[in-house]
Amino acid sequence: MSAPLYALSGQYLAVQERAEAGEDVADLLEALHGDIEHKAAALVRLARDLELDSDKVAEEQRRLAARKKAIDNNVERLREYLRTNMLATGIHRVKAATFSIALSDGPERVDVVDETLVPEAFVRTKREVDKAKVLAAYKAHGELVAGTSITRGTRLVIR
Repeated sequence: MSAPLYALSGQYLAVQERAEAGEDVADLLEALHGDIEHKAAALVRLARDLELDSDKVAEEQRRLAARKKAIDNNVERLREYLRTNMLATGIHRVKAATFSIALSDGPERVDVVDETLVPEAFVRTKREVDKAKVLAAYKAHGELVAGTSITRGTRLVIR
């Protein structure tokens, strides 16, 4: 079994230092480079297998979420059916052996009929920074917008 990638990387860096010191280690560097390439390819294959597993799990989540939604909708329809019929018949209480059913007043709620007529004192506004505009301004003028910074990460590209 070959060494883990971090160990190969450490060995490679150590051999590079020896090469910089004037030692002839070209064959050793080439061998380690090959081992690192082999390990990298194996890691990419493993990552692709895991991505396939992840896709299968995501599909199963979607299937189960759809089933849950259907069940929840059935529960809601049954409860609304019961409520409607209890209201229609004037029956406000039903007792069973393991539970009881009762109609009661629900909580008060506000329905907005025309949002433009509501005074500003009763309206919430959400302040949000438009990061795309900040980046575009930085690219156009080369100056940062106050309160922001521009960072660039590194990404791994696998083709």
